[in-house]
Amino acid sequence: MAHVQRENANVLPRLAASAVGAGVAVRTSASAANEVLAVASANIRVLGVTVATAASPGDPVAVQVDQVAKCLAGASIGNGALVAVGATQNRLIPALSASSHQVVGEAQTPAQDGDYFSVLLKPGNPTA
Repeated sequence: MAHVQRENANVLPRLAASAVGAGVAVRTSASAANEVLAVASANIRVLGVTVATAASPGDPVAVQVDQVAKCLAGASIGNGALVAVGATQNRLIPALSASSHQVVGEAQTPAQDGDYFSVLLKPGNPTA
C-alpha cells in the first residue's frame, strides 16, 4: 500500500538548521526559533518527521507531527513495532524497552534498512 499524506495532518512550517532528508525525525533547535535539527541520538525527544528534503541550512522544511507519515528505516522493522531513532543516519529502528529510546511512533507497514515505510506518529513518548 502506498503512503498518502493526509491533508488534515498537522504539519509545522520550520527552517532547517542544517541539511536534512525526507522522512527523518527532527527536534526543535535550542538556539534559534522555528529551526529544527535531525535527531542523532535515541534519547532525544522528537518533534516530528520531515515531509521533504531541506538541502541547506535556512531552507524551509515541513515537519509532520501526527497521523501516518513516511519515514526512513535504519533496520528491519515489523508491522506494529514501536520505532525510535537509531544511532546512525537518523533512521528509525525498533524501539528497545530496556533502553532510553524515545518512541517516534508505531510502524504501519514492515520495512528493511533503507526503505521508506508508514509510521503512525506518537512523538515524545518514552519506550513502553
